[in-house]
Amino acid sequence: MRCTGPTVDDLAREIQHLEDRVRALRLGRRVLMNIIYAQVADRQVSMARLRSENRRLKDANVRYARAILESHNRVRRLEEQLERNSPQSGGSGALACSGQASSS
Repeated sequence: MRCTGPTVDDLAREIQHLEDRVRALRLGRRVLMNIIYAQVADRQVSMARLRSENRRLKDANVRYARAILESHNRVRRLEEQLERNSPQSGGSGALACSGQASSS
């Protein structure tokens, strides 16, 4: 009884099969790396856009806060002016107040 192992043809087919798998794995790796690079690039673009939007919103917030502060200060100045003009006689205080309001 003779024990026979794989033939040369069997070994050649196995080698060919393994080489085909290696090629497929290399192709799959290249595809995955391309996908990763594309995702990284998209993420960088998105981050840059979000940073720009954040900067724009911060600037708008600063402008809005300054406008509110200026409006508050104007109201306070007008209230102080009204208090200064109130103790005076009725007619002249109203004229002084309305005259300044129209000049603004």
